[in-house]
Formats: sequence, C-alpha cells, structure tokens
Amino acid sequence: MDGQTEVHAEEQPDNRGLARPNSQAERPPNGQLAGKAALVTGAGTGIGQGVAVELARRGAKVAVHYNNSEAGALETIRRIKQFGGKSAVFL
Repeated sequence: MDGQTEVHAEEQPDNRGLARPNSQAERPPNGQLAGKAALVTGAGTGIGQGVAVELARRGAKVAVHYNNSEAGALETIRRIKQFGGKSAVFL
C-alpha cells in the first residue's frame, strides 16, 4: 500500500477516522473474556456504553451502572442482548 490504512468493505470510518464494524450485531462474541464479569460505571452513555458493549461482545457478563441516563442504560442492555451477551442494570 502507499502508507494509508486499509479499510475493509465491512468496515467504515467513524467520526474520528477510526475503522469500526457497521453493526455490533454483525460481530458475534469471540469469547476472549468468557467466564469474566465486568462492572462498567457510566454505561448509559458515551465511552462507558461503548466499553460495556465491547466487553460483552468479547464474552464478559456486564453489570451496567448509570447515574442519570436510565434510557441509555436500557439501550446498552438492548445492544448487548442483540448478540446474545449477558448483562444487568444497576443505579
């Protein structure tokens, strides 16, 4: 290549120029964290939500904690369950 990062057809750049999959649901869990549990604070929005979903995608059971965004926390749970992940919400 000519020094540029190759982006595969199934990926698209996000708003920071990083390649990411088109949909979390398209990527099955890979089991890297099977048998592990994670507590993610702030999992109702932003980075916390992304971390919670990624940990679950990798096989961890995720405790989703939120302070103000119950709707966001429920969306995190919905995204995790799309690919068969296990999670629970805590205030």
